[in-house]
Amino acid sequence: MDKDQFRRQVAELVKAGDKYEDAQNELSFAVGQSCKDLQSNGVCAPSSDDDRWSNLDELRHLRTPVHTSLVAVDKELKHVSEQQHKVIADLRASLSSFEFRDDAERNEFVKILDKLDRKFTYVSPEGMNLIGNVLSKTPGFDSLIDGIHSSSSAQGPKGSGQGQKSAGGK
Repeated sequence: MDKDQFRRQVAELVKAGDKYEDAQNELSFAVGQSCKDLQSNGVCAPSSDDDRWSNLDELRHLRTPVHTSLVAVDKELKHVSEQQHKVIADLRASLSSFEFRDDAERNEFVKILDKLDRKFTYVSPEGMNLIGNVLSKTPGFDSLIDGIHSSSSAQGPKGSGQGQKSAGGK
């Protein structure tokens, strides 16, 4: 890899990092909204001021698919974090093969990679454990999630990565 190719790859990684951060924030918000309808004892129940779920029994069954989707997204973000940390580690290793004008130029790349490492560190949103506990009691949940994760990993984004707190690159 030459220095120009390295710069292009870092620039692409910076853009991907921004999108990844947005996805983490959106998942955090969705989990926060979803957890409002979970009691602290881990049982799904309608909230007293329920603006998302109707008190009609016909709509209560929608919680499981929504929560299952949140768990699947959480697992995928963890996977992306792990993969991106590997890419960042590879980029760090390639730094030694370049000649730099001075230490400042090299340090600029190191700082960018450090920032990317932090950006791709994944921490599951507060409430994911509660959702996971509720869903783990749902028959067939584990095989459903494993199937979702396996198929997304097989066709997942190139050089992507994630983790509960996933910081595979450091």
